[in-house]
Amino acid sequence: LKDLYNNAGHAGRGEASMMLYLYPELVHKDMFTEEKRNIPYYYVSNDIVHQEITETGIINDGQESTAHLGRKLFEKSVEIYEKLLKELEE
Repeated sequence: LKDLYNNAGHAGRGEASMMLYLYPELVHKDMFTEEKRNIPYYYVSNDIVHQEITETGIINDGQESTAHLGRKLFEKSVEIYEKLLKELEE
């Protein structure tokens, strides 16, 4: 899953791809920018307010996002959660 997701961050490739697959009407591709590419995960994981890092709130680059990748991510995520739930059920 990590190799598909590729990066963390709001509106990054992975997150934006999932949204393009599930809710394409909510994605504003015109806002994708190289403004802040590859922001270190430290900033994301420590809940630093996006506005302190970027004017748009976008963290990492969503320009490579596709609905096709989003479908792969969604299906793999469902597979992982299904396995986890079965293990918890046992």
